[in-house]
Amino acid sequence: MTNINELTTNFERVKNRWVDAQNLQSHYDDLINSLKNNSISIIELCKSFLEMVCITIINELGEPVPLNGSSTTQYLGITLDKLGIRNTRGACAFDKILSGYNKIADGITDVRNNEGGVAHGRDGFFDIISERHIRVYLLATDTILGLLLDAYDGVDPNLLYTREPHKRFDHLNTRIDNCTTLDAEIDEDGILIVKLQAGTDKEGFDLRISPSELLYNLDRRAYIDILNSLSGVPAEVITEEVELEEINIIDKEIKDISIKQIEKEYKIVTSYDGKYSNQIYNLYEYIFHTSFNGKIEAANVQNLVYTLLKGMDVFAVVDWYKRDSILAAVRLLLKKCLKALSIDVENGDNVIEGIIKYLSDIIPGGSE
Repeated sequence: MTNINELTTNFERVKNRWVDAQNLQSHYDDLINSLKNNSISIIELCKSFLEMVCITIINELGEPVPLNGSSTTQYLGITLDKLGIRNTRGACAFDKILSGYNKIADGITDVRNNEGGVAHGRDGFFDIISERHIRVYLLATDTILGLLLDAYDGVDPNLLYTREPHKRFDHLNTRIDNCTTLDAEIDEDGILIVKLQAGTDKEGFDLRISPSELLYNLDRRAYIDILNSLSGVPAEVITEEVELEEINIIDKEIKDISIKQIEKEYKIVTSYDGKYSNQIYNLYEYIFHTSFNGKIEAANVQNLVYTLLKGMDVFAVVDWYKRDSILAAVRLLLKKCLKALSIDVENGDNVIEGIIKYLSDIIPGGSE
């Protein structure tokens, strides 16, 4: 037997019912492969497939899932109860039918315990399962799956907990889309504010959505693409809500690390292709003509520009020019550069402050 659909219908119904459930889809594929080889593991897979369907339905209804170790019959009983199919303990003739399904579930568990080739370990030469046994086991499981699917089709999942796709609720989506007005704006922090109003709710309410949240929930590929495009860009993690003391701690850590690097590993660089390479010409022109009045060798000015811009790759955090501790590190870097290049100019302090001020005008996060 190589085609499960020749004998059953409900395994494929489950597969098509939860197309976004990756674990269930993978389990279905394993079951098909086992079936092609008449493998004894088909017993284990049918049982676990049935339990997976029960657990999925329980979760979709927002109900607590039984602890691990529950039997297939217990999972089935809880699922049917949550679907509104209750055993009335003999008060209704339908109880005999439910009792029959419970006995089938018990039988599936017993066969798995006695004949399964995976659960409790088996001899390496354990025979493959016969086609006759496969039919019995598949039909028994398929019967219960059919009952669960038919019952679940008449029940709406809990909207707070369901993992069903948006399109699953077209009847609800249409009501919301036709009766809701919305407006949108971007606040000063770059947060998207969507204002919604519907029905009898006269005041309406606002949704505040950050760029990362919007991308993560609506377009995961775009989220990854944006993340990749930020490679090498400093993370702007400082917000207005951060306490001043925390900002000072962060600044001090940056300064301490940077000063140690400058003092221990410092060296002039003779080329630069970093984040601020588009400012090489502007900074060179300013330093050569304004800071040094054309009196310093051009090659030295060029290397000074390269080294400064490389340093700014580290120092140019949010509002770096407004932070004393960061300015101290930039000032130290500039002094080290001048000393290493043997550049001695009049009014050295004024020259240094002028270069730092110019850097704040051309490097993002400065005095703008």
